[in-house]
Amino acid sequence: NGNFFSQDNVDYHVNWIKAAKSVYNVTVDFVGIWNERACTSAYIKLLRTGLDKASLQHTKIVACDGNFGIVSMMDGDRQLAEVIPIVGVHYPGTVSPTNAISLNNTALWASEDFSTYADSSGGGCWARILNQNYVNGYMTATKRWNPLAAYYPGLPIYGDGLMCA
Repeated sequence: NGNFFSQDNVDYHVNWIKAAKSVYNVTVDFVGIWNERACTSAYIKLLRTGLDKASLQHTKIVACDGNFGIVSMMDGDRQLAEVIPIVGVHYPGTVSPTNAISLNNTALWASEDFSTYADSSGGGCWARILNQNYVNGYMTATKRWNPLAAYYPGLPIYGDGLMCA
């Protein structure tokens, strides 16, 4: 229907997850909303309903892959808080706000982190981020962007990977 946050999009994601299982025997455990875009509570609830109707209760929603703004939405909406088991943020700076830390039954993830070079300094940076995200930010997962870089020399993100191809 031209609107990203729609039943059409829920149906697309549900069908994609079901096809991954039926065609490739891949179980999708986590699904996000839209990378680094604002999300709506109505869409997140609609997605959870669609997943549940398709017998995909095991597939968890990670919201919203931006900043901690989703936490304020969850504070004021109990139903929303119940359907988001994981708050995912990008480049959190190794700290989490108090209202995020105090969420019950909700994991905090750095769903995208790390921007340095594929050298010995980069390895040290990665170790620091992993430790500080866990100790200071109470984040139980840190997802590395990007683990393998294969960019042409001269591009702004050349060499910006844990490894380079």
